[in-house]
Amino acid sequence: MMRASTGDNGSLGSTGLDGNAGPGGQGTQAAPSRQLIVCEGMVKIYKTSEVDVEVVALQGLDLHVAPGELMALVGASGSGKSTLLNILGGLDRPTAGRCEVAGWDLARMDERDLTQYRRTVIGHVWQQPGRNLLPDLSVRENIEFPLVVAGESSRRRAARSGELLEMVGMVDQARARPTQLSGGEQQRAAIAVALANNPAILLADEPTGELDSRTAAAVFNALRLLNRQLGITIIVVTHDQSIASAVDRTIAIRDGRTSTETVRWANMAGGDAGSYAPGAPVATESVLIDRTGHLQLPAAVLHTIQFNGRAEVRVVNGHVELWPAARPDTRSAGANPYTQSAPPPGPMGGSAQNSGPGPMAGPYAPAPLSAPIPGPISGGRASGPASGGAPDPGSGAAPPHPALPNPARANPWQ
Repeated sequence: MMRASTGDNGSLGSTGLDGNAGPGGQGTQAAPSRQLIVCEGMVKIYKTSEVDVEVVALQGLDLHVAPGELMALVGASGSGKSTLLNILGGLDRPTAGRCEVAGWDLARMDERDLTQYRRTVIGHVWQQPGRNLLPDLSVRENIEFPLVVAGESSRRRAARSGELLEMVGMVDQARARPTQLSGGEQQRAAIAVALANNPAILLADEPTGELDSRTAAAVFNALRLLNRQLGITIIVVTHDQSIASAVDRTIAIRDGRTSTETVRWANMAGGDAGSYAPGAPVATESVLIDRTGHLQLPAAVLHTIQFNGRAEVRVVNGHVELWPAARPDTRSAGANPYTQSAPPPGPMGGSAQNSGPGPMAGPYAPAPLSAPIPGPISGGRASGPASGGAPDPGSGAAPPHPALPNPARANPWQ
């Protein structure tokens, strides 16, 4: 369930879009948006100084994140996950495109604004404990250190660190040094440090990567508890399938673009319409479509149907069909591109069975990839037989995607 904090600056709740919504200077604060994070057409190109080589890490990536989401970014190594996280965290800049976070325009900010942004809007949890905690300070002192830098009073620091220690279950280890803690305790302490300044967003880069499965589950449960109680937005980069399948939304990144999205819905028999439940049996996987119409078909589809680099697109009875297109060097006036051999000639030089290049029955006819749509597609999502959603309880049919009309549920993305 999406939430926004209602606490004041002295409470434990996230400041969201108010107190830490943007920089003081003009020209870098974005217009108000219902989305906490808006990335559109974002490009990141790395250039090497020794060799004249350019590496394109992000290729027009689009991403929208609502306040209060708990979501995961997944993808192969080199797909662009960490690059995206570094840009959202203010550690890197996009080469081109739009990137706005909590009212801050990251593409136009100077170093002073970036420093303020990192201190007030973003909290980081890294995979390596050495990047999260100062070894010479106790757990409580590590939590209070960001508050010292921010100029908070000792009373305020003590109250805040006490609240966070209780939230992550580390009260008994408050005086311990990082070297005296287990791996799971170190990561829970790191989460408390990241939340010290009431950030609107918590970025976690493989927070369970060096932990065993049982300890990883405990760390993730701590993240989920904080998400539910504080309303803080949490984005987790992970290769752990058990973590990726337990969040509200999973975005797959491939070749520098967002590829697919999986949304998990609460069981309607036991939850409110439009609410989420971790690991709920009702889930919908969709292919993401950017504003220019680009999409990435899942690898399983490409292995099942040989498109050979081309597809014919048709709108038929309210849905879109993709059919493997004939190669230009094999198409002829009397050949049917959907068969392995040319059929007998028919009237006007066409096929006796099929005078046009439309779908046909038979052992050589490929199966279309269909995507139901309520009207013209102008960017967003498409789902179909390749989408693997679980059926609604009692309905016997696959659940509709949140982007499609559904009288039984609210749309969380509007």
